[in-house]
Amino acid sequence: MLDLSDPSGDVPDDDPRADRGNPRRNRITGRAAVLLMVMVMLGVAYAWPLREYLAQRSELNDLRAATRASQLKVDALEVAKARWADPAYIKAQARARLHYVMPGEVSFVVLHPNQANLVQTLPKSTPPPPQAWYDELWTSVHGADQPPTNASAP
Repeated sequence: MLDLSDPSGDVPDDDPRADRGNPRRNRITGRAAVLLMVMVMLGVAYAWPLREYLAQRSELNDLRAATRASQLKVDALEVAKARWADPAYIKAQARARLHYVMPGEVSFVVLHPNQANLVQTLPKSTPPPPQAWYDELWTSVHGADQPPTNASAP
C-alpha cells in the first residue's frame, strides 16, 4: 500500500480538503449573492419614491409657512382697516400726513428738526439777472453811436 501523506503531516495539493484552512477563499455563497442582489434592487426601486416623498414634504412645509405669513399679513391689514373706520384716527392722520388744521389754529412746519437753527433771511441786494448774449450785443451796438458821458471830462 502506498502512503500518500507527507512525513511533515501536510495534505497533498490535490486533496479537496486543502482549501478549508485557506483564508483567501471567497466565502460568498450563491444564496448570499442572490440575497445581496435582491437587496440592491429593492434599494434602487425605493430610492426614487422616497426622494419624491421627501421633496413633497419639504414643499408642503414651505407652503404652510407661506400660508402663515400671508395670514399674518391679512390680520395686520384687517387691524389697519378697523383703525381707518374710527373718525378720530382719520382726523389724526389728516393732521399728521396732510398738515390739516382746525379753524382758528396756526400750523408750523419744522423743515430740519435735527439740525441747528439756520438763519433764513434774504440777501440785502439781489443781483440783476444776467442778460442774454443777444441783448448785450444790441446794447453794445447802440452804445457805439453814443459817446460816453464822463463827469470828469473838461
